[in-house]
Amino acid sequence: MSVGCGDGFDYYPTSKLLGKWDYVGAGVTGISTSYGRFAGSQGCRIAGGFATIGQSALGKNLPATTLIGADGSLHIGYITVSNFSTTVNILQSSPSAGLVSAATWYYVESGFNIKTAAGGGIIRLSAADPGDAGYVTYTGNTVRSTGSNFHADSLSQQFTHVRVGGTAGSGTTGTEVHDIDDFYYCDSVDDGLLPPTNTFLGDVRLGALQMIGAGSLTGLTPVGAVSNWDCVNDAAAPDDLASYVAGATVGLEDLYEMENMPTNARTVFAMLINARVAKDDATVRTYNTRVKPTGSSVSAVATRTAPSSFVNQQDVSQSNPATSARYTPSDVNALEVGIRIAS
Repeated sequence: MSVGCGDGFDYYPTSKLLGKWDYVGAGVTGISTSYGRFAGSQGCRIAGGFATIGQSALGKNLPATTLIGADGSLHIGYITVSNFSTTVNILQSSPSAGLVSAATWYYVESGFNIKTAAGGGIIRLSAADPGDAGYVTYTGNTVRSTGSNFHADSLSQQFTHVRVGGTAGSGTTGTEVHDIDDFYYCDSVDDGLLPPTNTFLGDVRLGALQMIGAGSLTGLTPVGAVSNWDCVNDAAAPDDLASYVAGATVGLEDLYEMENMPTNARTVFAMLINARVAKDDATVRTYNTRVKPTGSSVSAVATRTAPSSFVNQQDVSQSNPATSARYTPSDVNALEVGIRIAS
């Protein structure tokens, strides 16, 4: 597996951010189509600055950090946390300022190798190449020795947290904001498929596809709507107990038809399957997210334990089970996606 997770910020409101992220700081303005890159797409707006821990950031438990300065410069650094305030420590900076300007969309890619003496990091601004001002590298220790888990874990030498938000040197006037649309992360594992996903992917888009009809299986019980697919499409926002599908028997399964991808879509690096699931008893319950390609049998993507309250859980399908290759847009358009009670 190379693609880890992502968020396109589409099809859900600000009130549901905590369903996908572990914390939402007070400086997070919210989600709106006004903050998106494309017509009809949503982005997330976050105020500038690292004044206090979590104030201007989204966080997810998963180090070194990519930073954009108020003068438009790029930095690699890390954040230390003490008494609920943060300090940004710069490790490497771009050779010049003015690389980033207000009211302009950029895509910023970063990569980190979490080690002590042989660690390192890269920032790449909008396809910059080595030697360009927008390509910043650092070699050295990227492992924390003490402190909070906002950094890489010193024992496992793995990321423990990802933070998306305001950056060092910004927010000084109280008017700066950052619009984000979209976010993803990958690991360094080569899954052997083409195109590879253990490298910089370039300017990509996370597109949200909703359920629009019944698939070939409707084994779960609809609650709050007549059709199973209509209980789970949540086109406006997740409504949790207002409409859902339910079941208690192992093996019950639903499959759903999805809307098509945009006509200009070319390469599909992965499918991120979101399931918003909860159980209502004390028994340990598990479920599978499932995919069914055209003319093929149903395949499990992942097995997870159902939580006691509704939480978005995201599984990654890297390849089409019918071809063992990356999905094509036509594969996705013909795919059925669903969920099965595993235990």
